[in-house]
Amino acid sequence: MSFVWPLLFCLSVLGPSAWAAREVPWASGEKLVYRFSWAGLEAGELRLMATAQAGGWRFEGKLIPKGLGVLLGYGYEVESLVDEEFYTLRFSKTLIEPFRGTTRLLAERQAGQEPLVVTITEPDGQKHGYKAEVRPVLDDLSVLYFLRLNPEVRVVQMVDFKAIILSRPELLKDKEGLLGYRIAQNGATIEIWLRNDARRTPVFLAFGRDWGRLEARLIE
Repeated sequence: MSFVWPLLFCLSVLGPSAWAAREVPWASGEKLVYRFSWAGLEAGELRLMATAQAGGWRFEGKLIPKGLGVLLGYGYEVESLVDEEFYTLRFSKTLIEPFRGTTRLLAERQAGQEPLVVTITEPDGQKHGYKAEVRPVLDDLSVLYFLRLNPEVRVVQMVDFKAIILSRPELLKDKEGLLGYRIAQNGATIEIWLRNDARRTPVFLAFGRDWGRLEARLIE
């Protein structure tokens, strides 16, 4: 999932903003560790961390390549700052893909401006970007926590490498006490599986593209 993956992507919800008053089902400082694989072969560990800060949260994610991941040179590092409603204030992503190179994305609200300004730097160094004219935008990381807080959400908007993408998460059949979502994004699909309990911890993430399927399974 572009989160972990070329994901990585940004989402937003269309609806009332009542979530700020809720207690979140995770603690500040929560760390999640996933076994990361590409095309079924282990490629490293994905580590996520959530830290409360004044007026919102900071989410961090980093892939620690191992074995195949080192050989292929795959890399993924993201940081997300969100407000009390979990809308993205600033999101940075560095994605290193086999056979493609390094792509960087930076989305931030600049002083005095409401929309997010998105800048993408391609592997060849060329830059392009756009403005996200909608406010309720989530990103690769904040969507995981947003779904934990709002498992009933049915419409999202995603900041992608070219434009905002509107998507309706497909609710997957419950299996082994899990809640599953599938999100279509610019030729790729993302799957997010949460434990169906009070904490709703993400236990499985997947991102599918033409060059292979990336998966992350919770181990710690």
